[in-house]
Amino acid sequence: MYKKLYTLNWLMAGIFSMLAIVSCQEPISDEDGKPADHTLLMYMIGDNNLTSYLETNVRQASKAILDSVSSGKLNLVIYKDNMLYDDNLPQLYWVHLNENLELEKEELLTWDSEIDSCDPEIMAQVIKTVFSRFDTKIKGMVFACHAAGWVPLVSNRSYNSPRRNAIGADEKNPNNKIGTTELWELRQSLEQGPKLDYIILDCCLMGNAETAYELRDVAHYMVASPAEIQGEGMPYKTVITRLSKCKSVKDLPEALDYCARSYFDEFNPYPGATVDLYDLSHVKSLADSYRQLIDSNRARLAEMDEANGPAIDKWTNNFQQYGREYSPDNLH
Repeated sequence: MYKKLYTLNWLMAGIFSMLAIVSCQEPISDEDGKPADHTLLMYMIGDNNLTSYLETNVRQASKAILDSVSSGKLNLVIYKDNMLYDDNLPQLYWVHLNENLELEKEELLTWDSEIDSCDPEIMAQVIKTVFSRFDTKIKGMVFACHAAGWVPLVSNRSYNSPRRNAIGADEKNPNNKIGTTELWELRQSLEQGPKLDYIILDCCLMGNAETAYELRDVAHYMVASPAEIQGEGMPYKTVITRLSKCKSVKDLPEALDYCARSYFDEFNPYPGATVDLYDLSHVKSLADSYRQLIDSNRARLAEMDEANGPAIDKWTNNFQQYGREYSPDNLH
C-alpha cells in the first residue's frame, strides 16, 4: 500500500497585435486605505485536455479575491488562453474589487488572433506588462499547464520514452503543432521582468533539481511537484486567500508552506501527490555537491547511458519512484 509523501525541501531549491493598452486606474485600497503591495500573475494555458480544470481554477482564484478578508492586499492578474473552452482569444486582465466591493475585470492586454502562449516572446510581453503596471514589494507567478519533465529529448537512451525538458502545451496556435517552452526559454522570459519572490509551477514533473537550477536567479522560492499533478491543480481559493495575507516577503516561507500543504491535503488519497517547497538560494551549493558526485561516477553513468533492453532494468529498478505506478516520467 502506498503512503503519500509531503516533501519540504529547503536545499533545492516580434510582433504582436495589441488592442488594449494598460489602464491608468490605481489599485483599490484595502480597509486601511493602503493599496495592495503584492501582485500575483497567474499564467494559465488551457488549450489542451486541462481546459475545464483551468476554468475552475480561474473561478476559484477570483472568488478568493471576493471572499478574502484581505481583499485589496493582492493584485490578482490572470493571463488566460482557453479557446478550446470558450472560443475567446487570449487575454490578460486584472481581477479586483470596485468601490461597491463587487468583482470586476480590467483588461490589460488582448490579441486579435490566436497566439502560441508558449512562445517565450509572448511570455516576456505578459511579464513585463504586469510587473511594470504593478511594481509591488511582493511579486509572484503561477504557471499552470502540462509539463514534460526534466529528461532531455536528445539523450538518456535508458528511458523508453524520453521526455523533453519542457513546460506548457498550447494545442491551438498558429504554428499547427503543440507549443511548448524549454526550461531555459522560460528562464529567459522571466529575466525580462523583475526577480520574482516566488513561482508556483502547477504542472507535472517540475519539482526537481534541474528545474530549480534553471530558475535559481529569477525567483527566490519555488513550489512544484516531482510527480504528476492532479488535473484539478492547486486549490486556488485556499492558496490565493493565504497569499493575500502576506504583508512582506518575510511572510512568504510560511505562506508557501501552507499552500504546498493545502495541495497535499486536497489530494490525500492519491499517493503521487508529492509537492516541494524550494529555497532557490541554496541551489548552487547543491549543484556543486552534485558535480562532485558525477565526477566520481562517470564510468557507471556511461554504462547506464549505453544500456539496452533488459539491462535497463538494472538501473531503473533502483531509481526512487514518486508516482503510483512505474513510469519513466516518475523516475528521478
